[in-house]
Amino acid sequence: MNERWAMALRGEYFQDVNGIVIDRNSPSGFKTCGISFNLDRKINNNVLFRIEARHLQNGTPLYARNSELVRGNTFLITSLALTFP
Repeated sequence: MNERWAMALRGEYFQDVNGIVIDRNSPSGFKTCGISFNLDRKINNNVLFRIEARHLQNGTPLYARNSELVRGNTFLITSLALTFP
């Protein structure tokens, strides 16, 4: 948008059929897809603040909500990234 503000929209897909990274004890392994939107604010040359909204969706119930497993999960997260020259 300008030198201090940026935004991005991203789609993602992750598959671990053999359960190497995420073990689901399922014949089809772990598969999920998602979409996220982030807004970044460059505070100075070494500090970046990000706020991100993300939704993940799975074909079978995977995510915990109120002590139940559900197929989707939506959340809002923030981060502060520091870089050192």
